[in-house]
Amino acid sequence: VMTLFVVTAVQCLWVGGTFGGGLPDGRSFSYVGLVIVMGLVTACLFVLLPYFGYVFNFLSPPNVIAHLRDGALRAIERTTSTDAQRRRAEVMEAIDELEDVARGAMSHGDRGIGMTAVGALGGLILAYGERRDALPDAWFEIDDVVETDPDFVSLADSSVAEIRAHRSWLEYKVLRQLHGLYQSGLGASRDLCDRIAVEAYRIGAQALRTADSGSALNAIRAFNSFLRAAINARDLRSAYFALDQYRGFAEVGLREGVYDRVLEVADHLIEYSRFGQEKGQPFLVEVVAYDLVQLVEVAVEHAPSQVGSLLARLLSVDEVAGEAVPS
Repeated sequence: VMTLFVVTAVQCLWVGGTFGGGLPDGRSFSYVGLVIVMGLVTACLFVLLPYFGYVFNFLSPPNVIAHLRDGALRAIERTTSTDAQRRRAEVMEAIDELEDVARGAMSHGDRGIGMTAVGALGGLILAYGERRDALPDAWFEIDDVVETDPDFVSLADSSVAEIRAHRSWLEYKVLRQLHGLYQSGLGASRDLCDRIAVEAYRIGAQALRTADSGSALNAIRAFNSFLRAAINARDLRSAYFALDQYRGFAEVGLREGVYDRVLEVADHLIEYSRFGQEKGQPFLVEVVAYDLVQLVEVAVEHAPSQVGSLLARLLSVDEVAGEAVPS
């Protein structure tokens, strides 16, 4: 379309510059040129209608979000050992842009766009998990492109080494972005916080089903960060929903036989019930007790060997409830 506009403009200039000239056979050059110009101008005017329709459709926020997500997936699928660094940079740029869209939507109170962007971030990781095993080793390297990224630059060397060992730099980056959005949404954009918790659950559940220990560990840490932020912000609704999704993650672990992660989650639930008690939010103790009861019920059906361990943890909640709440 832009080429058509440029050609038409050039044709108009040439016709204007040679007006009154003629051709060897006697035909008027200006007349022939004028006919061509009128045809091109008419075509330009008619093509504007579908062109603007396409532009407005392309620039609609949901389509922009889908374009960013699909572009990142294409970059992942096309990664080879020789261009892994460039592909990593493309994917990280797309993730940052999706986070910017979500944050901008949050600041303008547009829940729909914000939740769509969060869903795109989570969906990117889920789709990536299906392609992960086919990627070359060079994709998982942590080089200057990754280390200088704002989400990694402040990490301790031990944390970077752990991410390198688990080959989970992409999952870490997305969950770190979701954590930042979660903190910003507490108290003001609770629906967005709930969607973030759902996406963390989906990422963690997929990691448990595929035996991806690195992503599962990142999901646990993300949930811990969500709960700590929600309790500090005294946002009980968001904390309650995060606990519900956290419990769902542990239920998947029971069904998949990843018992060490289940017990780790149970211990964290008790820890955050105590933290809520200390912050004057004893309701969280009751919620955690209910969640542990649900885990025991699932364990009875799918993992009888874990019933005793979970039941012992459930009984320990009574000690938390009996602790004094600071005035």
